[in-house]
Amino acid sequence: MVASNSQESPGYLAQSRQDAVRGVAAIFVALDTIAIVLRFTSKRIGRVKFGWDDGWITCGYLCSIAIIACSLVDVDSAGLGLHEDLVATINPVKIALWAKLTLIIAVLYQLAVVTPKLGILLLYLHIFNRRRLRFVCYAIGAIVILNCISSIIAISLICIPLHAFWDHSPGATCVDTNSLFRWTSFANIVTDMVMLVLPVPTIIKLNSSVSVKFGIFTTLAMGSVGLVFSILRFAEFFTVDAVVDVTWSGTNLVIWTMIESSIYSIAACLVACRPLVRYIWRKTSWANTTDEVELELPGGPTFASTAHHDYRMRPRSEFHDLDSEVDDEYSGFAMSKDVRRSVNTTDTHHRVEIGEAI
Repeated sequence: MVASNSQESPGYLAQSRQDAVRGVAAIFVALDTIAIVLRFTSKRIGRVKFGWDDGWITCGYLCSIAIIACSLVDVDSAGLGLHEDLVATINPVKIALWAKLTLIIAVLYQLAVVTPKLGILLLYLHIFNRRRLRFVCYAIGAIVILNCISSIIAISLICIPLHAFWDHSPGATCVDTNSLFRWTSFANIVTDMVMLVLPVPTIIKLNSSVSVKFGIFTTLAMGSVGLVFSILRFAEFFTVDAVVDVTWSGTNLVIWTMIESSIYSIAACLVACRPLVRYIWRKTSWANTTDEVELELPGGPTFASTAHHDYRMRPRSEFHDLDSEVDDEYSGFAMSKDVRRSVNTTDTHHRVEIGEAI
């Protein structure tokens, strides 16, 4: 950590980005909480048993909330969002507190990212019967766990002794802070990419319509939406020097860390919300309209439409029958290797053997 000793104008020192941190924190603590409440509400409506995936995703939620809490403490007590020269003038002790909170947030980030991924991988293990795909799931799980452990160890060894990171002890040895924070998150991007494409071969082999296949893929891909924000956060570390004017330059990094960890938690929760969506849709007056033709959207409810679309269109009564038969937690495909569920549509007599394809 490098301190700044430059003399700056009063206008420069008066700059503040603390409200930006508070605003992002308020938004995502609300979204995180809403998402996990919706997840458990959906599982209750769908009469889906709670499993290990719920435990992992709950841990991810708690870690995300802890990151947000630490970020707010960083703003209010350590000067995050202000220029370092101003913070050092007001109270130099705050710089040391900022450094400690930075390490805590870095550790929580690793936990907040790995736990929702493990929840999604458990979902994949429920879906996939083929040994090769299950092996890949276990391999990815091992990689994300080992990366989390190794990253936490690396963070704890950022300086030897560790307290030199905040008190600049003479004779201490420290690694490059920028490089450490950049590359400890790179494995998350790689594993996200693999998890995104992993279900594709299985979905392609389903004996079903393109819209149904796309719906299944969309549902599963929702769990990998954190990939986008992982890339954005990774890129931010190459545009910001985290060791110059630390309380100011660290603002964007903390904001992106809050966003990415929260998105992982939210995405993992929303994957399980299909029963809730169907329940709400069936309770609406629009969904009960019988004189309109409705459009089956991928992985979700239907929408009334009179225009021509590429998606298959069918009367609501037939879609309702089909939807009832495949009413389970995850987009209507079999959740156990011992189960084969066959669905017959009344309009085409097309048989969808989901269990066999998976």
